[in-house]
Amino acid sequence: MKKHLYNILCIDDVEDNLYAYELILSKIEEVKVFKASSGNDALKMLLRQEIDLILLDIQMPEMDGYEVAKLLKSTHQTQHIPIVFITAVFKSEEFIAKGFEVGAVDYLTKPLDDNLLINRIYLYLSIFKQKRQAEENLELFYMIAQGIGDGLYVTNKNGILEFINDTALDILGYTQEELSNLSIHEKIHAYDIRGHKVPQSECPIHSVGLINGVSRIDEDIVRTKNGTLLPVMSISSIIQGSDHQPKIVTLFRDRTKDLEYKNLQKHIIDSKNEMLWMLIDAIDKRDPYTAGHTKRVAIYCELIAKGMDYSKEDIDLLIDAAHLHDIGKISTPDVILLKPTHFEADEYEIMKLHLQTGYELLMQTDDYKEIAEVMRYHHERCDGTGYPMGISGDAIPPLARIMMVADAFDAMTTNRIYKKSKSVSEALAEIKQCSGKQFHPEVAETAQRVLKDINIQQYHDQTPNTPIEEKRFAFFYHDRLTGSYNAEYLPVVLESDYVDQKVYIYKLNTHKMNQYNREHGWEAGNLLLKSLCNEIVKKFKHKHVFRISGDDFLVISKENDINEILSLSAYLKKQALYLEISLAKYTLEKEDRDYSKLLLELQ
Repeated sequence: MKKHLYNILCIDDVEDNLYAYELILSKIEEVKVFKASSGNDALKMLLRQEIDLILLDIQMPEMDGYEVAKLLKSTHQTQHIPIVFITAVFKSEEFIAKGFEVGAVDYLTKPLDDNLLINRIYLYLSIFKQKRQAEENLELFYMIAQGIGDGLYVTNKNGILEFINDTALDILGYTQEELSNLSIHEKIHAYDIRGHKVPQSECPIHSVGLINGVSRIDEDIVRTKNGTLLPVMSISSIIQGSDHQPKIVTLFRDRTKDLEYKNLQKHIIDSKNEMLWMLIDAIDKRDPYTAGHTKRVAIYCELIAKGMDYSKEDIDLLIDAAHLHDIGKISTPDVILLKPTHFEADEYEIMKLHLQTGYELLMQTDDYKEIAEVMRYHHERCDGTGYPMGISGDAIPPLARIMMVADAFDAMTTNRIYKKSKSVSEALAEIKQCSGKQFHPEVAETAQRVLKDINIQQYHDQTPNTPIEEKRFAFFYHDRLTGSYNAEYLPVVLESDYVDQKVYIYKLNTHKMNQYNREHGWEAGNLLLKSLCNEIVKKFKHKHVFRISGDDFLVISKENDINEILSLSAYLKKQALYLEISLAKYTLEKEDRDYSKLLLELQ
């Protein structure tokens, strides 16, 4: 690459001196020498030639060096050119001081020392290069400033505008001429976000020069030409200008589109949240147990996480994951999800798929990916025997370890139709016993502290409480032929409705049904059983009626209804049937209830 040439003008009325200057400076490749034997010749040359440095002799006829320097510094075209005076060694300090007064930057004494001159010229070349680099950088800076999509302007330390890019002008609605050499603060920054007048000395943007640092305001405003207060993000910083004076560079970004985008994003997220909560609500309506379960697990998760000093962000994430951890049950068949008894092996495998379903559902949205990673692992075990991944120990995400304990604690302390709930102390004792096997020790230990005083009496069991729930249970507990309950529902009824009460259990045995079926056919026999069940239900309103052993029925009541049972005999006689009545009375105790034995006795 060709080196840049710097032009040096030597002014001296002695020809030999000019020749000597040229000879010495020719040793520097980057220098081109121009000569002038008088001040007038120098001025003429400066009109047609760009000069970077002037070597000027003081003692010259007609116009001495001082006069030439004054003329050069008074003309815009030449006032920026540095002048080095050449003076005789016998001249006093007074002459040197006068040279600096008229604009000289340096001086050399005659006779000239070759090495001294060369070294001094190299010094100035270094300064020129730095200046040129600064100018090129500034030019590049302005080019970049014009190309960016944000507003940018540069002021001096007094806030007077020196540069503003086109983007800023478009945002503000001004022209270049309307802002040039004016205080930019008064035009666009004089008001704060509340519309209050702010003096420049208190403006964080333009007072950045006082603290010699950087000022950033994420929620700022600028005032446009038409008076609109526009929301912006602004940042200002100090740089050194090419004139070695501090400059304040301010960048501001119109936040209008950002705010619109954020509002759109919030609307999208809110819509997704609404959709997810609709799914959760749909699951809750399918399975009453799930509704209370997810809320309780969220409470327990929060208590344990706080006890382990997790951050608010992690706790909020865990709470959201707890509310959504069973969302995959949306795909679980009702015959399994609502089954009130223990699962068979194949049913349990299908139930376990709800984790993968929930994970895939949540992973479709970026905002729920962290939640998906927590809920995916809440059925793992510390010893690696859990599912779905079979991972163990520290491989299980920390928040999932908390949910593992919270989920199990709620399962143990909540009544299920096929099992009675444990007390808080019993559940915590089991968690402690499973520490290091099913649960991580530090989570199990924290649960002992934070859950020991929890009140869970408010949580109801799973017996049906509404007509809809009753119908769902019909799939499992209603006799398909007569519409009465089947024998499997008897322990549930006794446990939920007749605890610690005297109950009357009436067994109604029918005879000759086989003979009736042979004479009239199975279909007629089925119709007869349905008709008989209807009569029993009419007689015993609000009582529980069960069909057992094919052709027999049980009625459970809190009252002695023997007269109602005897009145059924008339109906049966019309059907050529005979009714045998067995009456049994039971008082159910809290402990040691053997419902299997009871069923055997009644059947």
